[in-house]
Amino acid sequence: MRKGSFVIAALLVLLISMIILSHVGQLVRMRTNGFSFPQKEIVINYAPSSGGGIP
Repeated sequence: MRKGSFVIAALLVLLISMIILSHVGQLVRMRTNGFSFPQKEIVINYAPSSGGGIP
């Protein structure tokens, strides 16, 4: 394997792990805060009908 492709693969793994860690952190924060207001955040973030930029 070339050095360049190895660097690209390492960066991709780092990016994916950072995304996963941020999602886990959000879930842990929701658990610790209780489910009074975080439920609204879940609806805003994940509802496809909201018409966000993410399909």
